[in-house]
Amino acid sequence: MAVNPADSPIFGTLYGSDAMRAVWDERAFLQHIAVLQRLAEIAAAGQRHSAGNRQRGQACSLSIMIGLRPQTRHRHFDLASAMALPYRALGPGQRQTNTMIFPLFRRNAQAHTISTLYGMIVAQARLPSFYRDYGVADTVNGRFDLIVLHLALVLDRLAREPGLQSLGQGVFDRFCQDMDHNLREMGIGDLKVPKEMQRMGEAFYGRAQAYRAALAAEDTKTLAAALGRNIYGGEPASAAPRLAAYMREALRELSAQDSTGLSRGELRFPDPDLVFATID
Repeated sequence: MAVNPADSPIFGTLYGSDAMRAVWDERAFLQHIAVLQRLAEIAAAGQRHSAGNRQRGQACSLSIMIGLRPQTRHRHFDLASAMALPYRALGPGQRQTNTMIFPLFRRNAQAHTISTLYGMIVAQARLPSFYRDYGVADTVNGRFDLIVLHLALVLDRLAREPGLQSLGQGVFDRFCQDMDHNLREMGIGDLKVPKEMQRMGEAFYGRAQAYRAALAAEDTKTLAAALGRNIYGGEPASAAPRLAAYMREALRELSAQDSTGLSRGELRFPDPDLVFATID
């Protein structure tokens, strides 16, 4: 039976009243709009790809169904097109000639780095300790929330240095594509995917803002409260202070990593088994 994320609490309250009272400047508003627009465009691109596959499967028919969806042109944000794959298959006796070989190599290297960084984020978010010892629900919602938590920390670290900002944008795009793929795997129809992607974008943006503000407060209670609202569904959670301590340790770990290593796809997170709650 397909699971519809719209029916789950993942798209409920994004963050609490303290974050809602924050002053939203013009830059934050424009960033929010850009995030939602990118999510919708990626979802629309995936929708066109699915439609193309269905049309090719009916090529032998004399009539092809058209007009099932608006024929609107969108910008395409695919991370790895055929031209961007690190290794391209060549036929027997063929030689690959490309006068732009070195720029291509640099793009391919960054695509590999992006996939590596995102893969490490997902792997860290799936560690059994979070679901066994930190009380996070081992559900679609719980896993999504932990990916968002780690992704927000990494993106904030990459955004600090101009030379790593394009890498951060690539990691965010990879996250969007992963969410688009997962929605379709869960049985969400093509026409509903853009709407669900927009909701996921709002969930990510709201949580990232709440965590950033709570981390700036430098006290465990504020961060634990933000985690309680977003990860533990607003219910009292004894493990929230421990997860808050883990977030602060992860922030210190990421801050200590040099930009050269990050640009090569080297990423370190603390071991959640070795982090324990602190008392303010």
